[in-house]
Amino acid sequence: MNHLDTNGPICKLMKKIDPLVSFIAFAAIVGVVFFAGWQIAEMFQHIFAQDTKGVFHSIALVILLIKAYKLLFFYMESHHVSIRYVLEIAIIAPTIELVFAPGNASLELNILYAVFGIASAIVYLKFYQELHSADRESIHEDELLED
Repeated sequence: MNHLDTNGPICKLMKKIDPLVSFIAFAAIVGVVFFAGWQIAEMFQHIFAQDTKGVFHSIALVILLIKAYKLLFFYMESHHVSIRYVLEIAIIAPTIELVFAPGNASLELNILYAVFGIASAIVYLKFYQELHSADRESIHEDELLED
């Protein structure tokens, strides 16, 4: 449901700004793809150096970057942000910090990472069907608006 008046000044402003926001999202996609390539190259360096922890850290970061890519691509498709992808990133990011870099943060911050990651996982699991259907509805809503 669109709550903005289609002829109102806010809607007109949003239509004028939309190409700029789309360009920024596209630039972010290019940046994510570039950084994922960089992480894959680092992963091979860790493999040749026989640094197992570094290899797993690079793999985890690539997975996180793939989720960011999917989030940005979903936005480019539907002009909506997928809460499901945001929650997946909210689960993966603190987990990476806890598993691969626990010494980089204080104990209190690591506890906060753990609580946030677990809470995000619980919300994700409890509301997965609703989140998935909301993504489908936002794509379907845009198709209806275009007709």
